[in-house]
Amino acid sequence: MPLCKAEAIVLRARDLGETSKLLTLFTEGYGKISVVAKGARRPKSRFGASLDLFAHSSIVFYKKTSGDLHLISESTLLQSFSGLQEDVRRLGFASAVVELVDRMVMPGERVSGLFPLLLGGLQALERGGQLSLLLSAVMIKIMAILGYRPQLFVCIACGRPVEGRLAGFHASQGGVVCRDCGHKGRAFAAMTSKTLDHLQCLLAEDFEVIGKIQVGVAEQRRIAAIVMGFVEQCAEDHRPLVSLKFLERLR
Repeated sequence: MPLCKAEAIVLRARDLGETSKLLTLFTEGYGKISVVAKGARRPKSRFGASLDLFAHSSIVFYKKTSGDLHLISESTLLQSFSGLQEDVRRLGFASAVVELVDRMVMPGERVSGLFPLLLGGLQALERGGQLSLLLSAVMIKIMAILGYRPQLFVCIACGRPVEGRLAGFHASQGGVVCRDCGHKGRAFAAMTSKTLDHLQCLLAEDFEVIGKIQVGVAEQRRIAAIVMGFVEQCAEDHRPLVSLKFLERLR
């Protein structure tokens, strides 16, 4: 078994046996992998907090040539994201982000640019700001980098610019619809030009800029409904994220 080193973010963790952990990690270089950390639950484990949920760590693991369950031998914590763990709302938002990556990325799949995006998204959520808006930004950026970039400038039906002619957003087709095509019976969620401007900003701007945007609660919910509806349509099973149900209960 070759010995490999990579930076990793913990997407999911569960107990295995009496002292070990089974983890799903997203790594820079190897994509999404599953690993066993033997002895990780012992009181004086050498792994410490480096394998906690959301943790950003440098890991060394034995990569099996057959099968997809690898063995982790070393892990050094780079960033704990303890702020996400200590606040129930931040925990819910961050959980939705890692759940999305876990659900949309296949084992062993390498997605260029996704690791820094995921890391930057978690850092933005820990820094704070309007959390619902930040979650929408992280999710729409993740979907774009996975190949599901929404069309936010021209009508997905006729291809003409929607400026001044916007009707809404068609989740299953992944883009905006003009009034003419909307009148032809195409199903869509009504949307204002202001909401479209916000969505374009969330897709194009970096997290530092988005973190400074001030948007009313009602508008944040409109944006979230469009983004989450789009995410559900892109998912193979069309199921909502479990973490989002948790966030709904917090409102």
